[in-house]
Amino acid sequence: MRYLKQALFAGSILLMAAGCAGYTDLEPAPAASTAAGTEDKAVDSIAGVRVTATVDAWDGLEDIKQEVTPVKLTIRNSNPEPVKVQYSDLALVSPTGTRYAALPPYKIEGSIRKPVIASPYTPVTAPAFDYWGYSVAHPYGPVYPTLEPGFGPYYYDPFYYNRYYEYWAAIDLPTQEMLVRALPEGAVQKDGRITGFVYFEKVPRDIPRVSFQMDLVGARSGNRFGRISIPFIVEE
Repeated sequence: MRYLKQALFAGSILLMAAGCAGYTDLEPAPAASTAAGTEDKAVDSIAGVRVTATVDAWDGLEDIKQEVTPVKLTIRNSNPEPVKVQYSDLALVSPTGTRYAALPPYKIEGSIRKPVIASPYTPVTAPAFDYWGYSVAHPYGPVYPTLEPGFGPYYYDPFYYNRYYEYWAAIDLPTQEMLVRALPEGAVQKDGRITGFVYFEKVPRDIPRVSFQMDLVGARSGNRFGRISIPFIVEE
């Protein structure tokens, strides 16, 4: 089903190409700290958590960037407590405070305390992302059978999932390629890391700049202890 969906999406792009409005790209702002020897990798670190955001990394179907803003994130944790990775804690934020949300790649159903991934889905047995010392959130366990499941209490936000998963309905995404490369919700253990794509709502071309923001939350304690913030310029 996902492969058919990808083919249909590619076909629709070809039909729309003549009237396409194009897409926007992000580049690190002058105030951003960039990784040594790179121009597209911006970094920030707080309390032992280091996040690298690469904004020109998507090398899949190019037309996907007409519908979403893909950002490749690497999260490394040297804090003693595991760090939670949850979509509601990630956003691209404009100077006026408008948030472009991280889009959940899967639909979650069930109760707040016992959420489950909605069927049907294709298990990701060969994830196309890099990880070490990473545990996926409980509901994502069946999707990622090769990853360690669970990281303490996980309470999903039905409002967030219901609102932002519906973003895909109007654009016939995500494709299977996007799913196997998506960074799943979970927790980075001490000395662990995770690298994968997060798909944000499309940033309009008339927005001059945005900041990637990640609220840092302890996976065991639930305490917020900082915020990663990386500034970007929006380019056409």
